[in-house]
Amino acid sequence: MKKYKFIIGVIGVVAIGASVFFACEKENNFKSNVSDDIVKSQKAMSPGDKAQIIGADLTGMLTGGAAGATIGNAIGGPVGAATGATIGGVIGGVGSSLAKWGQLKAQHDSVNQNVSETTMSHMKDEAGNNENPYDSVGLIHYQLVHYYIENESLYEIGSEFDSPTYYANAMELFPQYYTSINITDFPQYFPYSTFLNVLNDSELPLEQLLNECIENPNLKNMLLLYDQERINSADFSVFYTYSIAMEHEVLNSSFSAMDKQLALSYMATARYGSWFWGLICELN
Repeated sequence: MKKYKFIIGVIGVVAIGASVFFACEKENNFKSNVSDDIVKSQKAMSPGDKAQIIGADLTGMLTGGAAGATIGNAIGGPVGAATGATIGGVIGGVGSSLAKWGQLKAQHDSVNQNVSETTMSHMKDEAGNNENPYDSVGLIHYQLVHYYIENESLYEIGSEFDSPTYYANAMELFPQYYTSINITDFPQYFPYSTFLNVLNDSELPLEQLLNECIENPNLKNMLLLYDQERINSADFSVFYTYSIAMEHEVLNSSFSAMDKQLALSYMATARYGSWFWGLICELN
């Protein structure tokens, strides 16, 4: 089975690495006045901006999920690959989307990034799919994105995305949101070095990543078509209906269990991401 290649030798030392990152002191020295010769865009975030953020999120979710599955499979036991894929998919995708969000918001004079708690409380009702067994991957994914954006010191230093700060806090926050996974050593399934690989690969073409992460060629083609629909869709309700139909098709397919998990997690993340970032775009 052709899966994304990752170095697993770091598993034995990741606990030490994680403790170092948790001990890192957070800096609060935000950038002062930006020089006059740096001109920011005067327009609000566009649908194209939104598509870029979700795209980075989804490639991070895909490669993170495949990496976690590889590590989880090597660890074995009752949790194994499925748990590794969930941890890697959420933490890889959230980190990739926050890094891209930081790049894009720096290009605008003002971006209204506040999505209220009341609005967030409707996210499951408006963007969820109870038939998808991995719907929680997308739901918790965007609960975490929202929490990070409301608490920028948890992932930024000097207004720049900082991977050690993000990763350390992600490993602390994830178990609080994803209580159904009954393990204590989350970094074992998704080491920091693996996260850096995912972050670096989040800019790679989707087709290349699908070739490395998904086994079934028909599913690869399905996800490529799905992604084009996501990019071209200007209406969330239309995309939501399309996604539900595609998820149903994957659920009733003969794809392998891991191919199904990665594809359904990908689609759940796309649904919730389109809902969430669409609100931020509309608020501007």
